[in-house]
Amino acid sequence: MKKILISMALGFALTVSAGNAQAVSIGFDENGAGTFQNIDLWTYRTDTGLATGFIPGQFVPTPNPPYGIDFTLQGRVGSFDNGGIPVIFPGIVLNTKELTFVTKFDETVVSQGFNSAGHQIATFSAGEDINSIFKMYIDTTPDANPNNVSGYTDGLEILSGHLAGLTSSFEAQVPGTLGTGSFDVKFIVDSFDSNYFNLTTDLLLFRLTTTGTLNQPEFFHPTVMWDGTSTEAGVNPQTFKFDGSTGFEVVPEPSTILLLGAGLLGLGVFARRKKA
Repeated sequence: MKKILISMALGFALTVSAGNAQAVSIGFDENGAGTFQNIDLWTYRTDTGLATGFIPGQFVPTPNPPYGIDFTLQGRVGSFDNGGIPVIFPGIVLNTKELTFVTKFDETVVSQGFNSAGHQIATFSAGEDINSIFKMYIDTTPDANPNNVSGYTDGLEILSGHLAGLTSSFEAQVPGTLGTGSFDVKFIVDSFDSNYFNLTTDLLLFRLTTTGTLNQPEFFHPTVMWDGTSTEAGVNPQTFKFDGSTGFEVVPEPSTILLLGAGLLGLGVFARRKKA
């Protein structure tokens, strides 16, 4: 396995305005042979998310925002596109291989209450978190089972990263029971297997930008999540049906640009001194 580590100054991804990010295609090879097809979007199959610590329908006196919750997610990639055209990976399409992912991070409930229609609403956010988890696996035995939660992390790890930041919201017509959440989550890639992925990293930070929905009632309700977290125990765990897709983008890395500028400035000073 050939894994590339992406060095970076942590925190810089969020200092760059969103307008500087550029959507890109990446190369992916399901066989790990370095023969890449370009993709700019992958779409997840319906799976399961778990929010621990989120208490819907109870706003006074507790909990009183802001307060923190834990979020755990597991999923399977089902389709790939490039420029709106489906990209076919025979092994994955024929279910002789599978691409799975898992993630775990903390976020903050920024506000919650009720809107004018009487629906429960809440907003969430998070900043960069180097202790968060995002991992992708490829497996030649497609055995990920959302009902009993087996098979998500038993393949070959081909990409890992951490949370760059997120914003999300939640609305329930019947407080505490039914609801739909929308989210925008960004992950920074820390390492990847270059036999499976072809990523451009020179002077850039590479981000996975995931958008989608979280819905109650849940579609699957396993007893535990991929990391062993119980969906029954803990503080008010809420399971969600997860649907979403991920695009890819790069942003200039200010630290590298500043270092290059400093180096060029130093060369200029040295040249002037030599002439003197």
